[in-house]
Amino acid sequence: MITKELLISEIEKLPGEYMDILYQIIKSYEKQISDKDWISFIDQTYGCMRDDPIHRGAQGSFDVRNDIR
Repeated sequence: MITKELLISEIEKLPGEYMDILYQIIKSYEKQISDKDWISFIDQTYGCMRDDPIHRGAQGSFDVRNDIR
């Protein structure tokens, strides 16, 4: 298993020009965490309409019109 200490020691060995790229990689994982928060929010609130589900009613009939030329 990789520990934070091991990861930090490997980061310290990298040349300085890789720091921007490494920082962007780390930040990309923060976005994934926030996506998980959003999915969790949806999972928690989805069931609030369980007793009164949304349904699409009859669509009715439409007038028949001439072709567009």
